[in-house]
Amino acid sequence: MGVEPTVDDVLRDLLRSRGCAQELSDDLPLGPGGLGLDSIGMVELLLLCEARFSVAVAAELLAGEPLTIGRLAACIRSRVRT
Repeated sequence: MGVEPTVDDVLRDLLRSRGCAQELSDDLPLGPGGLGLDSIGMVELLLLCEARFSVAVAAELLAGEPLTIGRLAACIRSRVRT
């Protein structure tokens, strides 16, 4: 099983807890112009992923180009021991 479905599940759980049900794609921005997560929601998602995968997720993901499911999954995949 790959990392992406699990990241997707974590994001869906977070969004469901906020009353949102939207189709997710790898290139959909998680913040403005996409799902609309605010800065607190983005940090909460990163912390959930860190706890779920036992890896440090770089806060630098929040700077620069928009954070997407694909970028987050790639970051986690690069840190998960195989």
